[in-house]
Amino acid sequence: MSISQTGPVKSYNSFGSTDINNVGGAVVCENQNGDIKIDQVEGSVDVENSFGQVNVSNVEGRVDSYSQNSDVQIAFVEEGLMVKNTFGRVDAKNVGADAEINNSNGDIEVLEIKGNLTARTNFADILGRGITGRVNAVSSSGTTDLEDVSGSITCEARFGDIFLQNVFPQLKCTTSNGNIKISNLYPVVPDLDLESTFGSIKVELNEKSEASFDLRASFGTIDVPGVKGHLVERHSNASFTGQLGEGDGVVKAVASNGSVIIRGAPSNR
Repeated sequence: MSISQTGPVKSYNSFGSTDINNVGGAVVCENQNGDIKIDQVEGSVDVENSFGQVNVSNVEGRVDSYSQNSDVQIAFVEEGLMVKNTFGRVDAKNVGADAEINNSNGDIEVLEIKGNLTARTNFADILGRGITGRVNAVSSSGTTDLEDVSGSITCEARFGDIFLQNVFPQLKCTTSNGNIKISNLYPVVPDLDLESTFGSIKVELNEKSEASFDLRASFGTIDVPGVKGHLVERHSNASFTGQLGEGDGVVKAVASNGSVIIRGAPSNR
Protein backbone atom coordinates (compact mmCIF):
# COMPACT_ATOMS: atom_id res chain seq x y z
CA MET A 1 0.00 0.00 0.00
CA SER A 2 1.41 3.40 -1.02
CA ILE A 3 -0.13 6.73 0.03
CA SER A 4 0.78 10.33 -0.83
CA GLN A 5 -1.66 13.21 -0.33
CA THR A 6 -1.93 16.83 0.76
CA GLY A 7 -4.16 16.27 3.81
CA PRO A 8 -4.15 14.04 6.90
CA VAL A 9 -3.82 10.27 6.49
CA LYS A 10 -5.32 7.34 8.40
CA SER A 11 -4.12 3.92 7.25
CA TYR A 12 -4.97 0.42 8.51
CA ASN A 13 -3.34 -2.66 6.98
CA SER A 14 -2.32 -6.25 7.69
CA PHE A 15 -0.12 -8.81 5.96
CA GLY A 16 1.46 -6.18 3.76
CA SER A 17 3.75 -3.17 3.73
CA THR A 18 2.62 0.45 4.01
CA ASP A 19 4.50 3.35 2.41
CA ILE A 20 3.35 6.89 3.23
CA ASN A 21 5.15 10.01 2.01
CA ASN A 22 4.68 13.71 1.28
CA VAL A 23 1.69 14.22 3.56
CA GLY A 24 0.34 17.69 4.33
CA GLY A 25 -1.10 16.82 7.74
CA ALA A 26 -1.09 14.30 10.56
CA VAL A 27 -0.58 10.56 9.97
CA VAL A 28 -2.19 7.67 11.85
CA CYS A 29 -0.94 4.28 10.68
CA GLU A 30 -1.63 0.78 12.02
CA ASN A 31 -0.20 -2.39 10.51
CA GLN A 32 0.43 -6.05 11.28
CA ASN A 33 2.83 -8.50 9.66
CA GLY A 34 4.29 -5.88 7.35
CA ASP A 35 6.75 -3.00 7.24
CA ILE A 36 5.83 0.67 7.68
CA LYS A 37 7.73 3.48 5.99
CA ILE A 38 6.69 7.10 6.57
CA ASP A 39 8.58 10.10 5.16
CA GLN A 40 8.03 13.85 4.71
CA VAL A 41 5.09 14.62 7.01
CA GLU A 42 3.96 18.17 7.86
CA GLY A 43 2.07 17.09 11.00
CA SER A 44 2.40 14.52 13.77
CA VAL A 45 2.78 10.75 13.32
CA ASP A 46 1.06 8.04 15.38
CA VAL A 47 2.20 4.59 14.28
CA GLU A 48 1.51 1.06 15.54
CA ASN A 49 2.95 -2.16 14.17
CA SER A 50 3.77 -5.78 14.97
CA PHE A 51 6.04 -8.26 13.20
CA GLY A 52 7.36 -5.64 10.79
CA GLN A 53 9.88 -2.82 10.62
CA VAL A 54 9.01 0.80 11.36
CA ASN A 55 10.88 3.58 9.56
CA VAL A 56 9.78 7.20 10.13
CA SER A 57 11.70 10.27 8.94
CA ASN A 58 11.39 13.99 8.28
CA VAL A 59 8.41 14.79 10.49
CA GLU A 60 7.50 18.38 11.40
CA GLY A 61 5.41 17.32 14.40
CA ARG A 62 5.65 14.72 17.16
CA VAL A 63 6.11 10.96 16.67
CA ASP A 64 4.47 8.29 18.86
CA SER A 65 5.38 4.71 17.96
CA TYR A 66 4.04 1.47 19.48
CA SER A 67 5.37 -1.85 18.20
CA GLN A 68 6.08 -5.48 18.97
CA ASN A 69 8.68 -7.75 17.41
CA SER A 70 9.85 -4.81 15.31
CA ASP A 71 12.98 -2.85 14.54
CA VAL A 72 12.23 0.87 14.79
CA GLN A 73 14.13 3.69 13.06
CA ILE A 74 13.16 7.33 13.68
CA ALA A 75 15.06 10.27 12.19
CA PHE A 76 14.69 14.05 11.81
CA VAL A 77 11.71 14.79 14.03
CA GLU A 78 11.13 18.46 14.86
CA GLU A 79 9.03 17.88 17.99
CA GLY A 80 9.00 15.18 20.67
CA LEU A 81 9.36 11.42 20.37
CA MET A 82 7.89 8.50 22.29
CA VAL A 83 8.65 4.87 21.42
CA LYS A 84 7.42 1.67 23.06
CA ASN A 85 8.78 -1.54 21.60
CA THR A 86 9.53 -5.18 22.41
CA PHE A 87 11.88 -7.71 20.83
CA GLY A 88 13.55 -5.31 18.42
CA ARG A 89 16.12 -2.57 18.10
CA VAL A 90 15.27 1.15 18.38
CA ASP A 91 17.37 3.80 16.60
CA ALA A 92 16.52 7.50 16.93
CA LYS A 93 18.49 10.48 15.65
CA ASN A 94 18.09 14.21 15.14
CA VAL A 95 15.09 14.80 17.40
CA GLY A 96 14.28 18.44 18.13
CA ALA A 97 12.68 17.97 21.56
CA ASP A 98 12.39 15.46 24.42
CA ALA A 99 12.58 11.74 23.62
CA GLU A 100 11.28 8.80 25.64
CA ILE A 101 12.13 5.27 24.55
CA ASN A 102 10.96 2.13 26.35
CA ASN A 103 12.24 -1.11 24.87
CA SER A 104 12.39 -4.74 25.93
CA ASN A 105 14.86 -7.29 24.60
CA GLY A 106 16.35 -4.81 22.16
CA ASP A 107 19.14 -2.24 21.96
CA ILE A 108 18.54 1.52 22.05
CA GLU A 109 20.74 3.93 20.10
CA VAL A 110 20.05 7.68 20.13
CA LEU A 111 22.04 10.40 18.37
CA GLU A 112 21.60 14.17 18.52
CA ILE A 113 18.62 14.83 20.81
CA LYS A 114 17.83 18.51 21.45
CA GLY A 115 16.06 17.90 24.74
CA ASN A 116 15.83 15.42 27.59
CA LEU A 117 16.18 11.68 27.05
CA THR A 118 14.55 8.83 28.93
CA ALA A 119 15.74 5.37 27.82
CA ARG A 120 14.79 2.03 29.35
CA THR A 121 15.57 -1.49 28.16
CA ASN A 122 16.47 -4.97 29.37
CA PHE A 123 18.71 -7.71 28.00
CA ALA A 124 20.20 -5.07 25.70
CA ASP A 125 22.44 -2.00 25.52
CA ILE A 126 21.81 1.76 25.60
CA LEU A 127 24.01 4.06 23.53
CA GLY A 128 23.55 7.84 23.47
CA ARG A 129 25.50 10.61 21.75
CA GLY A 130 24.90 14.35 21.58
CA ILE A 131 22.12 14.91 24.15
CA THR A 132 21.55 18.58 25.05
CA GLY A 133 19.27 17.95 28.06
CA ARG A 134 19.00 15.59 31.00
CA VAL A 135 19.34 11.82 30.64
CA ASN A 136 17.59 9.11 32.63
CA ALA A 137 18.81 5.67 31.54
CA VAL A 138 17.76 2.32 33.02
CA SER A 139 19.11 -0.98 31.71
CA SER A 140 19.21 -4.60 32.78
CA SER A 141 21.73 -7.11 31.45
CA GLY A 142 23.30 -4.57 29.12
CA THR A 143 25.84 -1.75 28.84
CA THR A 144 24.98 1.95 29.13
CA ASP A 145 27.31 4.13 27.03
CA LEU A 146 26.74 7.91 26.95
CA GLU A 147 28.87 10.62 25.37
CA ASP A 148 28.50 14.38 24.82
CA VAL A 149 25.67 15.03 27.29
CA SER A 150 25.01 18.64 28.37
CA GLY A 151 22.55 17.95 31.20
CA SER A 152 22.52 15.94 34.40
CA ILE A 153 22.55 12.14 34.16
CA THR A 154 20.82 9.45 36.19
CA CYS A 155 21.83 5.88 35.33
CA GLU A 156 20.69 2.60 36.81
CA ALA A 157 22.04 -0.70 35.56
CA ARG A 158 21.97 -4.34 36.55
CA PHE A 159 24.42 -6.87 35.17
CA GLY A 160 26.01 -4.22 32.97
CA ASP A 161 28.68 -1.53 32.86
CA ILE A 162 28.18 2.24 32.71
CA PHE A 163 30.50 4.33 30.52
CA LEU A 164 30.20 8.13 30.49
CA GLN A 165 32.46 10.41 28.44
CA ASN A 166 32.45 14.17 27.88
CA VAL A 167 29.43 14.74 30.11
CA PHE A 168 28.15 17.40 32.49
CA PRO A 169 29.39 16.37 35.97
CA GLN A 170 26.04 16.12 37.75
CA LEU A 171 25.72 12.36 37.92
CA LYS A 172 23.88 9.75 39.93
CA CYS A 173 24.84 6.27 38.78
CA THR A 174 24.10 2.90 40.34
CA THR A 175 25.05 -0.50 38.99
CA SER A 176 25.10 -4.05 40.27
CA ASN A 177 27.42 -6.64 38.76
CA GLY A 178 29.07 -3.98 36.62
CA ASN A 179 31.69 -1.24 36.53
CA ILE A 180 31.36 2.55 36.27
CA LYS A 181 33.88 4.51 34.20
CA ILE A 182 33.66 8.29 33.75
CA SER A 183 36.05 10.42 31.70
CA ASN A 184 36.35 13.88 30.13
CA LEU A 185 33.98 15.64 32.53
CA TYR A 186 32.89 19.17 31.59
CA PRO A 187 35.13 21.75 33.35
CA VAL A 188 32.61 22.81 36.00
CA VAL A 189 32.07 21.97 39.67
CA PRO A 190 31.23 18.26 39.98
CA ASP A 191 28.38 16.62 41.86
CA LEU A 192 28.90 12.86 41.56
CA ASP A 193 26.99 10.15 43.41
CA LEU A 194 28.25 6.74 42.26
CA GLU A 195 27.59 3.26 43.60
CA SER A 196 28.59 -0.17 42.32
CA THR A 197 28.11 -3.70 43.60
CA PHE A 198 30.47 -6.40 42.34
CA GLY A 199 32.26 -3.83 40.21
CA SER A 200 34.76 -0.97 40.35
CA ILE A 201 34.43 2.80 39.89
CA LYS A 202 36.92 4.87 37.92
CA VAL A 203 36.64 8.66 37.51
CA GLU A 204 38.90 10.95 35.48
CA LEU A 205 38.59 14.51 36.84
CA ASN A 206 38.98 17.78 34.95
CA GLU A 207 40.96 20.93 35.77
CA LYS A 208 37.95 22.55 37.52
CA SER A 209 37.15 19.59 39.76
CA GLU A 210 37.41 21.34 43.11
CA ALA A 211 35.44 19.11 45.45
CA SER A 212 35.24 17.17 48.67
CA PHE A 213 35.60 13.41 48.44
CA ASP A 214 33.76 10.65 50.28
CA LEU A 215 34.99 7.32 48.93
CA ARG A 216 34.38 3.81 50.25
CA ALA A 217 35.28 0.34 49.07
CA SER A 218 34.76 -3.15 50.43
CA PHE A 219 36.85 -6.07 49.22
CA GLY A 220 38.72 -3.58 47.05
CA THR A 221 41.11 -0.62 47.21
CA ILE A 222 40.93 3.18 46.99
CA ASP A 223 43.46 4.96 44.80
CA VAL A 224 43.21 8.77 44.71
CA PRO A 225 46.62 10.37 44.03
CA GLY A 226 46.86 14.14 44.23
CA VAL A 227 43.98 14.64 46.68
CA LYS A 228 44.77 15.59 50.28
CA GLY A 229 42.80 13.54 52.76
CA HIS A 230 42.61 10.65 55.18
CA LEU A 231 42.68 7.03 54.04
CA VAL A 232 41.59 4.27 56.43
CA GLU A 233 42.09 0.61 55.56
CA ARG A 234 40.69 -1.96 57.96
CA HIS A 235 40.28 -5.65 57.21
CA SER A 236 38.51 -5.80 53.83
CA ASN A 237 37.17 -2.23 53.96
CA ALA A 238 38.68 1.10 52.90
CA SER A 239 37.46 4.67 53.20
CA PHE A 240 38.79 8.07 52.13
CA THR A 241 37.70 11.60 52.93
CA GLY A 242 39.51 14.55 51.44
CA GLN A 243 39.40 17.90 49.70
CA LEU A 244 40.68 19.09 46.33
CA GLY A 245 40.92 22.86 46.02
CA GLU A 246 38.42 25.15 47.72
CA GLY A 247 35.31 24.37 45.71
CA ASP A 248 32.01 23.03 47.06
CA GLY A 249 31.63 20.15 44.61
CA VAL A 250 31.06 16.65 45.95
CA VAL A 251 32.41 13.33 44.72
CA LYS A 252 30.82 10.37 46.48
CA ALA A 253 31.65 6.83 45.40
CA VAL A 254 30.85 3.52 47.06
CA ALA A 255 32.07 0.20 45.65
CA SER A 256 31.09 -3.14 47.16
CA ASN A 257 33.38 -5.96 46.05
CA GLY A 258 35.28 -3.49 43.91
CA SER A 259 37.76 -0.62 43.92
CA VAL A 260 37.47 3.17 43.62
CA ILE A 261 40.03 4.89 41.37
CA ILE A 262 40.26 8.67 40.92
CA ARG A 263 42.56 10.16 38.30
CA GLY A 264 43.41 13.62 36.99
CA ALA A 265 43.84 15.53 40.26
CA PRO A 266 46.87 17.88 39.99
CA SER A 267 49.26 17.39 42.89
CA ASN A 268 49.78 21.16 43.48
CA ARG A 269 46.19 21.71 44.65
